[in-house]
Amino acid sequence: MAMSSASQEYGYTSPKLASHRQIRSSESQGRVKIITGPNSSGKSIYLKQVGLIVFMALIGSDVPAKEAEIGLVDGIFTRMQSRESVSVGLSTFMIDLNQMAQALNSTTGNSLVLIDEFGKGTNTVDGLSLLAASISHWLRKPPVDVPHVLLATNFHSLLQLGLLPSSGLLSLLTLETAVDGDELVFLYQLKEGICQSSYAANIATLAGLPTSLVQRGVEVSELYRTGRLIKRIDKASSDEQANRCRSVVETFLSLDLEDKDLDLQHFMKEELLPSAGELSNRS
Repeated sequence: MAMSSASQEYGYTSPKLASHRQIRSSESQGRVKIITGPNSSGKSIYLKQVGLIVFMALIGSDVPAKEAEIGLVDGIFTRMQSRESVSVGLSTFMIDLNQMAQALNSTTGNSLVLIDEFGKGTNTVDGLSLLAASISHWLRKPPVDVPHVLLATNFHSLLQLGLLPSSGLLSLLTLETAVDGDELVFLYQLKEGICQSSYAANIATLAGLPTSLVQRGVEVSELYRTGRLIKRIDKASSDEQANRCRSVVETFLSLDLEDKDLDLQHFMKEELLPSAGELSNRS
């Protein structure tokens, strides 16, 4: 009764349950779909939406879609939100690994796998490597054994560096956005393609971070990306410290260490220790 009432109230559609194994999530036919897009663009919501629609169809409910044709599904595996718990005794990343291990070891060609941001809980290089290896594991299987995989990630280098094998089973999708001046507009529409930027600065601005902080972040990001030296904000202070250090070194090098009348204690007291104290206070 509850499902029937909800279907009438919200205009749900009766899904078509087919004997074939195709789940139509987009116009693309790839069984492994990688979804990129900025934060807050709707990637996680899209994955949850697909999972809920499939689950609702399999229990006999109408679904919130204009049209849905869903094949046989023997299991829904997820690597979504992980919550730490003292009772579990596992870190967030270990929970993520356990979920991925279950998906890698137990799925069949009739399974649905939903993966959201796997690999972000550890070192970037390690997380990216594990993600690429997991996807490659599925892509190298016979097509009949490859599950339906929908994977959302912010690791754009996964695709830019060519870490995945070429396969017709792979489909690249992105959540569409538009930039209006300095404002990022989310269109919440799935299309074929790859997201070229995370738009982190735009997202930070939307979140209310101070403008000066965002501008500094953009500056550091650009310097890091182009391999240039990242200078401290207090550049004048840094130059002053460098000059002071240079002066101390030059004074020390000018000392005649073979001079029996040389007073090293005086040099330490009058030159080295005051300089060290000033540098320590400014750092």
